[in-house]
Amino acid sequence: MMFLSPEQVEMLIRLDDGPTQDSVGLKADTLGRSDLECLRILYDKGLVLIDVGWLKSVWFRLSPEGRIVKANALFS
Repeated sequence: MMFLSPEQVEMLIRLDDGPTQDSVGLKADTLGRSDLECLRILYDKGLVLIDVGWLKSVWFRLSPEGRIVKANALFS
């Protein structure tokens, strides 16, 4: 079982902006330092994907495992 802080669970919720195929996620340059640190930890746990988009913009999205963990965190 994976331990997540309340802040990490909240970040998973923020990242869940729709179905996988439609998900955009959060753009890195709109996030503060504490958000980025939280995302780094979630990335290290395999719960977040990092994508580079148009004009080299960086985006954070839920990984398939992140979607499962988020769903379980909300119902446990």
